[in-house]
Amino acid sequence: MGYGDDGGDCGNVPAPAMGTQCDSVIAAAAGDHSAKPDAVLKMIEAYFPSIPKIELNCRGVPRPGWAAWGNEAAKESEFRYVLHDDIPRFAAQGWERLEALDNTHHGQYSALMRRRIQSDADSE
Repeated sequence: MGYGDDGGDCGNVPAPAMGTQCDSVIAAAAGDHSAKPDAVLKMIEAYFPSIPKIELNCRGVPRPGWAAWGNEAAKESEFRYVLHDDIPRFAAQGWERLEALDNTHHGQYSALMRRRIQSDADSE
């Protein structure tokens, strides 16, 4: 068995069915340096909904459900996507809510939380 319902396996990822492929040219506004167009990430998610995904040369926080690799990728211990019902529990554990996901659709995730870093002034 492969990675998921798609039947994908290392080196044997299923191709999208003929006639269901997206356009091969993506027209998108230029984003931040190394940022992938949102349309490309959505296309990959639509083609392979249950196969693990990784963003190479990621800067900052990866998309929900994606792994990230890169010198400037946020570490999982610093940022986390959480469900709406889990926001109070994470806040009580020293996490703060970031506004990155407000008014967006990211599946079941509703908040991006960042672990608060205790400064020297906080410890006094």
